[in-house]
Formats: sequence, structure tokens, C-alpha cells
Amino acid sequence: MQAKDLEWGWSDSPILLPLAYQQREWNAAFIAMHIAEYSGSQLIVYHVSLATESASVEFREEVRSLAEKLKVKISFVEEETEDGSFDNISRMIITQAIKQNAQAIIMPAHKEGFFKELVGRVSDRVAQRNPTKTVLVETPDPKMKITSSPRKIAVLVKPGTEPKDAFIVAAALTSLATAPDAELLAAQAILLPQTVPMDAMEYSNEIRLMERRFAETISSVIKNLGRMFSPRILASRQLGKDIADFVIKEKVDILILTGHRRNLISGLFGTDTKDIVGNAPCVSLIVFS
Repeated sequence: MQAKDLEWGWSDSPILLPLAYQQREWNAAFIAMHIAEYSGSQLIVYHVSLATESASVEFREEVRSLAEKLKVKISFVEEETEDGSFDNISRMIITQAIKQNAQAIIMPAHKEGFFKELVGRVSDRVAQRNPTKTVLVETPDPKMKITSSPRKIAVLVKPGTEPKDAFIVAAALTSLATAPDAELLAAQAILLPQTVPMDAMEYSNEIRLMERRFAETISSVIKNLGRMFSPRILASRQLGKDIADFVIKEKVDILILTGHRRNLISGLFGTDTKDIVGNAPCVSLIVFS
């Protein structure tokens, strides 16, 4: 990541939040609302109505109540369809985002059964096809609810990723309306070959150089976002397991990482990202720039 290439904010263009009005979607609503508050954007809640599904009126009112509390301008758009296929719903969401000139789509991504994940969830299809930014909010347990004031948020920088929007999202979640005193971590993951002893990294010149470069990058992030990030180097042989251990040890409330758009046949997530999200005991945000 080159610090000079970073953009230090989102515009005030609208943000689209697709919801089925189910309680397990609260974390996505929470994230979208606070990013909208941070960027001064209108939040457009979009609901695809299916005859086979029931939506919670109470949940919709909870979303409206949070918008009033944060003073976020919110509007509700609903469309009906008889085609409940993942492909059709994902296309409707993207079409609506383009129609609303939305700068980003923020939506829940649920753990589903084997078949649904095999063919690609609605959220996966949206992230793959959306021409603008997408943030998927993954929750390990549908009953897990983000605390109203997260205490620790970690941005994970994986090899070969460009995490500029991940840092911006972290800054948005520590605005005055959310958690101004939250601790921010920036962890750079380094995947070590099986032949390299873990204790050897302390004496490796290459590792020390990476630490120095990462610290310089984080200094630039701190300067431009006005948020203090504590840099960490996380050496690993199994990213999913080791990052889960890191999250538990550090008591991280929200983990933010960058995703790559891949084709749906091979799966939206690469092996590393899938392992990280599958093992993380906290809410994870996957940001597609």
C-alpha cells in the first residue's frame, strides 16, 4: 500500500442498504447508518418484497429510530418481484444502486447452508457485480449484535491488498456519534512458509523492513484520517486460525478487511479470506473498493 495513493474519505453521495427486515440484519444497518452519518450521506433502505417471505415492521421502525438518533437522512424504497432467485434479487439491488447514484452498497452477508454458499449468496453476487464500493457485514452468529459503543476495531492488511477504504470505514465507526474512544489496531498479516521457524521472524531483516514500511504507512493514515492506529505485525502459517486467536486475545469487536472481486464459480472469497471470516468470533466487514 502506497500512502500517497490513499483517498481519505467518501463523498456525500447516497448509500444503499438492502434489507429483508429481519433481526439478523441489525449489524449491517448499524454499520451503514454510522458510515452515512460520518460522510453526510443519505441512506436508502431498499427492500425486495417476496410473497414467500415476511418482513418485520418492528425491525423497520428500529432502523428508523436509529436514523433519527444519529440525524441521518433516510428513505425507504420497496419493489415487488415474483422471481426470488439470488441472481434476480442481486441484479435488482445493483440496478437500484445505479438508479440512486449510490456510492456504495452496504449489506448483510449471512452464513447459509452448503448449497446456498455453493451457488453464491445474494451478497456475494452483489459484491461481484457492483461497479462501486461494497461492504459485506458478516456475523458469526445471527443472534450476535454489535455493541452500541465498540471498544476495539482492527483493520487487517493482507498481502497484496489495497486497504484504503477499510481504514476509512474504521474511521467512520469511531466518529463522535459512535465510539470516539475506541482503540484502533492495524495488523499486517505475513504468511510464513512452513519451513521458516516462527521465532526466526524476530531476527529477519526482511521482516524488520516490512515493519518499518508498515509503520510509515500507518503514520500517514493517522495524519490524514485524524485517528490513532496501533500498528501490529502478525506472522502466520494459518491465517484463519491465527487471526481468530488475535481477535480473541485483543478482544476485538469489529474486524475489517479488504476483499477481491472474483468470479462466482471459484467463489467470491479466496481461501484466506474465507478462513478468516469463517473463524473470526466477531463481526467482520469485507470491503470491496
